[in-house]
Amino acid sequence: MIEMKRVQDIATFYNSRCVSVRGTERLLRQGPYPLYVETGTVPFDDFLFDGAFIVQGGLCNIENERGCFAAQYVKGRFSASPFYHVLACDCAADTRYLREVLVRTPVRGRADAGGQSTRLSENSLRHLPVPWPGKRERAAFVSLVDAYNQEATALKKQVGDLTEGGVKIFQDALDATPAPRMLTLAEMCRIVPGRSLDASARSNDGHYPVVSSQGVVGHTDESGIDEPCLVIGQAGQFLVGQLMTEGAFPLSDSVALVMKEDAPLSITALSFALFNEGIRPRLRIVDHQVDARAMPLDSIGSLAVAVPDDSLLPALIAQQQDIEDRIVRLGEIARAAEHRFAHVVAQFMEGDEQAVPMLPQSPHAALRNGVEAAYRNLSQQSADATYDDAAWEVLPFAVARSLLGHEQWSTIANTENAAEAALNALCCELHSLNLSGSIASLLEVPSALDLATRNEVVRDLDVPLSQPMSGADIRWLTQTYKQASPQNPQEYVSLAPTEAVVELIAQLADIFCPHSSSALDPCALSGEVLAALRKRNPDLQTAGLTPLPSDALADAFGRLCDNEDASPLTAGHALQERSVEIASLKRFDIVASILPCNEGEWATAMPRAEDPRWIFGIPPRNKANLAWLQHAFACRAEGGVAVLAAANAILHESRGSEPSTRAALIESGCVRAVIALPGRIFADRRPPMSILVMGDKRGEDSCETLFINLLGQGENYADASNTAGPSQVLPAFMVNQTAAVVKSWLSGESSNLPSFARVIPKSLIRKEGVLTPWTFVCA
Repeated sequence: MIEMKRVQDIATFYNSRCVSVRGTERLLRQGPYPLYVETGTVPFDDFLFDGAFIVQGGLCNIENERGCFAAQYVKGRFSASPFYHVLACDCAADTRYLREVLVRTPVRGRADAGGQSTRLSENSLRHLPVPWPGKRERAAFVSLVDAYNQEATALKKQVGDLTEGGVKIFQDALDATPAPRMLTLAEMCRIVPGRSLDASARSNDGHYPVVSSQGVVGHTDESGIDEPCLVIGQAGQFLVGQLMTEGAFPLSDSVALVMKEDAPLSITALSFALFNEGIRPRLRIVDHQVDARAMPLDSIGSLAVAVPDDSLLPALIAQQQDIEDRIVRLGEIARAAEHRFAHVVAQFMEGDEQAVPMLPQSPHAALRNGVEAAYRNLSQQSADATYDDAAWEVLPFAVARSLLGHEQWSTIANTENAAEAALNALCCELHSLNLSGSIASLLEVPSALDLATRNEVVRDLDVPLSQPMSGADIRWLTQTYKQASPQNPQEYVSLAPTEAVVELIAQLADIFCPHSSSALDPCALSGEVLAALRKRNPDLQTAGLTPLPSDALADAFGRLCDNEDASPLTAGHALQERSVEIASLKRFDIVASILPCNEGEWATAMPRAEDPRWIFGIPPRNKANLAWLQHAFACRAEGGVAVLAAANAILHESRGSEPSTRAALIESGCVRAVIALPGRIFADRRPPMSILVMGDKRGEDSCETLFINLLGQGENYADASNTAGPSQVLPAFMVNQTAAVVKSWLSGESSNLPSFARVIPKSLIRKEGVLTPWTFVCA
């Protein structure tokens, strides 16, 4: 049985930090940090919390839709009003676990329900009992929640994609009809008014789903509609509608549409037609605007719907019925998954620690746990401890975990001194590989962690992994916990490049230069881009400069984990090399990099005009964007390609020498493609960037550049660590689709490009004077 503990025994309350802010003050303060108030959050000028916390309503936002605590897991900087309780466990992993338990703990009987409001006192929350199993079981429970959420999100996206596909098929049929006929819903449907239904007649079972404007709210055996129907409800001034394939009982705030026998459309085809008109199961919000049909429900019969040509209807109806059948099957899969998940969670909450399977963790999750344990120990020893220090304490164990495999690691983790056994095993591996130097030297440095913590780190890594730990994980570890502020050790910025951008750069380099033999990254960090290039071409000879010796060491460990004998990175700053040395550099088939974004002063004196790197113009001394771009391009061999993620300022900046430099860049014709990336996809919240693909100069005005605008192709990523707004990811399918578009264009097939891509001749680019994809193509 799982031990039960009170919240106060496992978490610290920080309610004394909460601050009262009056309404007028809120209007005047519009800072970058969220302040939790009665209605949610408002912008605030200051932060009182920094780290991972639980924010639980005390006078508002107490209960979620399931009748459980509405606890929010908040990571980052924020403030809270006295309407909330703010608490945290010793580490972020346990704080997250506690939150997942709270949101599944019923509020009833634990909050004070008054006549006007419900209150949750700090004392009530402190004495709340929660299940507290062992560390591995807590991690397994969170992994189970994450796995279920990912599955539910994926199923929801599939349903959304199928629905949009059905709408597109209907619109395509309309486009193929010269003069579609218009029929009102009253002409095609029998309109059945909804009825009231006493709450006692509703249950979780029953023949008919009970449907209101809010969706399905129960079931009943009272007489309803036996045929497939569309239930339309009112949401403010807008209409919402839901297809009920097996009949329904519409409530009084809705009506049901049943197809007449002579109607040209099926009920399924009509549902997609109404989707096309903006009547969907839920209101859609696009750019903070409601995208839905606004009209009174009692006028629904007068709504006219365009109907495609009769010759197109049989195929249209068959296609849309197939889509609806697939949507229904996905709904059944989702409900079955929800039932399984709810059953396991219920068993766990009742005290059965065996109910939750030990699901594989991602390597990143396992490494995070190890870093948290190391940081706790370091911070107890010194106020100057940083997460970066903790990451480097974990790194040797991560390398050992990668080289030794799960079974050997589990044997080591169960020994009395697991840490010493792990490092001895790693040293044996290095000896067998005849490796020494910097890699072995790091292992000789005494650890700052105590023995118990080192053993804890080893056991944190003793979990089944969803995929083998690789060099990419080692590089991620060293870049994620970079120190941002020596004054605040928890304020760190991840410099780990987003995987989608690295993969897209590698694919583009392979497409434009498929028979390459050498590659350079002039600003390599810990070698992420070069590793991705080698993955596509194992025989590629690579070289790179990296700003810090520690990054070069991280790359060495990464290559060790991937069993690569590639050349090591060189520590140094490329822009500060002497021009005579740059002129004699070996030229590379591929120059690929994620260049620093809007880096400031990079030279102590004005750059010299005779420097052979400044092909397009002397870059400004106080802003490095154009210096980095030209340096990278100058390292490219004739016939080779430069694939560079660079700041968008390069594409449009209008100050100083930048317009004339860009004009020379455009005139050269060397820019083959420009791809605008979505914003907020880098963890350090840098401004949006674009990828430029550059090759040999082209003199003719007719030469073309491919512009691809992915600004609108990012997907929001639920990451509470970003307090400035939701982070975004560039989904893998968009990376592959973008690469496919480029490949198709290079092969001469540019007549059927997607809406986010367009080919523009140099003459038009010269006229505009910019290289911004959004100037030439919509998102």
